[in-house]
Amino acid sequence: MTKSRFAALADLHRERTADEPTPASEGEERSSSLVPESSSTPAPVPERTPEAEVTRTSTRQGRARGKSSSGEYQKTTILLHTDVYHAVQTKLLTVNRGKGVGEKKDMSDVVNDLLREWMNS
Repeated sequence: MTKSRFAALADLHRERTADEPTPASEGEERSSSLVPESSSTPAPVPERTPEAEVTRTSTRQGRARGKSSSGEYQKTTILLHTDVYHAVQTKLLTVNRGKGVGEKKDMSDVVNDLLREWMNS
């Protein structure tokens, strides 16, 4: 029979608990009745300093908010002819080639620009 993947961890735990001192007397009560007889008190957890917490949170960068999660945009559905849709997507692919993420236009930008022009005319 092969050993469990966690057998080495179990052996390490047994070695560590065997090295720790036992209570002075048999009549000494445990702090909790849920703690098994063979277990020992857990090692103290190092305290977190506020500086460490600040540096950890400040280094995390989240994803930039998109249009769908912004309050400035309203989701809507429009129906376009298939040939118009495909032509616009093809043109956007060629226009956006080589541009950075913030510089690229998508279908909603095109429709938004056209509707603003139409409203101002």
